[in-house]
Amino acid sequence: MVNRTSHPAESVNWLRDDSHEILSFAEQSIRSDVTHSSNLRSSIAIMNIIFFIPITIYTTFNYSGRIYVKRK
Repeated sequence: MVNRTSHPAESVNWLRDDSHEILSFAEQSIRSDVTHSSNLRSSIAIMNIIFFIPITIYTTFNYSGRIYVKRK
């Protein structure tokens, strides 16, 4: 095992190697996800329609009604 903090230039080289490894891993994961992206987008849209839109409508009407009642 080589000491990573022996010299500033060597530590920069170590950082460069680590960042290249991390970037290559991220690129591989993104490329594997690209094939599933269309299914994922459609499922996210369906989830938004089913869950978040009714919840937002309910909360807006509920809180607006409460505020209206409190102002009376």
